[in-house]
Amino acid sequence: MNEKEEKEECEINYKLVYHAERQKRVWESYFYSHQRIDILIIALSSAGIYICLETMKYLYEHNACCINPIIKISAFFLVLTILLNLISQWYSTKIHYNDYDICEYCISLSEEDIMECKDEIKKREKVIEENNKKSTNATKASFAFLFLGVSLLLIFFFFIF
Repeated sequence: MNEKEEKEECEINYKLVYHAERQKRVWESYFYSHQRIDILIIALSSAGIYICLETMKYLYEHNACCINPIIKISAFFLVLTILLNLISQWYSTKIHYNDYDICEYCISLSEEDIMECKDEIKKREKVIEENNKKSTNATKASFAFLFLGVSLLLIFFFFIF
C-alpha cells in the first residue's frame, strides 16, 4: 500500500469513528430531550390541574353562582394529557422490552442460527414498530390536550375571571 492509499484509509477510518461517536452523542441527546419533554408535559399538566382546582375552590368559597365550564373542561384536558402520557410511556416500555428481547435472542444464537431465525426477529421488530406508532400518537395527542387545556385556562383568566 502506498502513502496515498494509507492516507485515504486513515481519512476513511477517521470519518467512520467520528460519525460513530457523533451518532452516539446525538442519540444520547435525543434520549435526554425525550425524557425532558415527558417531564415537562407532566409538570405543566399537574400545575394546570392545581390551578383549575384552586380556582374552582376559590369560586365556590366566594359563592359564585356556578363554576365556569371552561375551567372544568381545561382540567379535563389536562388530566387527559397525563393519562395519554402514561399510555405513551407504557407503549415505550413494550418497545424497549421487545428490543431487549431481540438482543437477548440474538446473543444466545450462533451466526448460523441467526440467519435461520430472521422471521422471528422480523416478527418482534414489527411489534416494536406498531408500539412505536401507538406511542408516537399518544404523545402527539398528549401535546394537543396540553395545548388545549392551557389555552382554555389562559382564556378563562384573561377574558372571564
